[in-house]
Order: sequence, then structure tokens, then C-alpha cells
Amino acid sequence: MGTVAVELTRQEEFRQRFRREARTGAALSHQGVATPCDVGEDADGTEAVPFPVMEYVDGRTLADILRTGPLPVARAVAMARDIADTLVHSHGLGPVHRDIKPSNVMVTESGAVKVLDFGIAKALAETATRLTATGLRVGTPAYLSPEQIDGAAVDARTDICSLGCLLYELLTGSRRSPGTRRSR
Repeated sequence: MGTVAVELTRQEEFRQRFRREARTGAALSHQGVATPCDVGEDADGTEAVPFPVMEYVDGRTLADILRTGPLPVARAVAMARDIADTLVHSHGLGPVHRDIKPSNVMVTESGAVKVLDFGIAKALAETATRLTATGLRVGTPAYLSPEQIDGAAVDARTDICSLGCLLYELLTGSRRSPGTRRSR
């Protein structure tokens, strides 16, 4: 967990949002979602640190897989299609992931794709906006949408932009440069 996230776990508002968003994620019944089952708290010294309890996914993250280089085009496109299908399902029910990146996607032993951490990024982003320094961005820079970079409201297009960045990495083996944007 990053420094900002650790600081936020000390805030009761964040812990409440975290529990609420984990329940929202649990409502996403789809083969492409690693379903949250529960929320626990780890008593780390004097403070409780919340953590999600998710279904067990036997496989590797895309981040691990990408360590060996880019994927064949057909496999990269098939994975992106499966992630997009999962996002369409989620967006139809309301939740926007906000943090689509290789470490948040698992590939099972059978080759199925599972998206991790639905809802958690929302709790983090919304609480950080109010409780931390102005201008702070929550997320991984290489996968942020222009709206996230600008601190504007996000919607389903945010996840589609991040998916495009992820597909680029699957095809090339490298990330786009943080902050790279097309002219409007």
C-alpha cells in the first residue's frame, strides 16, 4: 500500500467508504471480476488497516506476464476484449474501476482474465480528494486518463482510456510516458 493509502487508512471516513465500495464490488457478478467476499481489518500496532478479502484466483498478474516482453497480437487483443467485456458489465451497473493496470488484472491457469480491486480505487480516490493536499492524483501515472490527471470527474471513459494504455503495453512491452496526451 502506498504512503497516501496508509495515511488514509487512519481516517474513519476512508474505512467506511472502503467497506461500502467492497460491498458494491461484491455485487458485480461476472466471470471477469475477482469478486470481493469480505472486508477485514489488520491490527497493525495500534491502528486497524482495512483490507479486501477476494476470491482466490490461481494465476499470475499481467504485470508478471509482461516481464517476459510483449504478447502476441492475437493474445493481447483477446485479453483486452475480455477486460473490456468486464468493464461493460461493471459500467452497466455503475462502478468505474479507476485503476486498470497490469497488476490489477490476473490471468488464470486456463487463460481466463480476472479484474481485481473493483471499488477500492474509488474509495481511495474520493477520500484522498478531501483529506489530502490539493492536486494529489490517486492512480498509476502511466494508466491515468486525462480526466484523472486534471482532477476532473471520471466516468466509464476513464477505464476505456486506461485499457487503451494497457493494450499498448501488452502489444509493445512498454508503458506510455506518464502525462502523454493528445492535443484537444
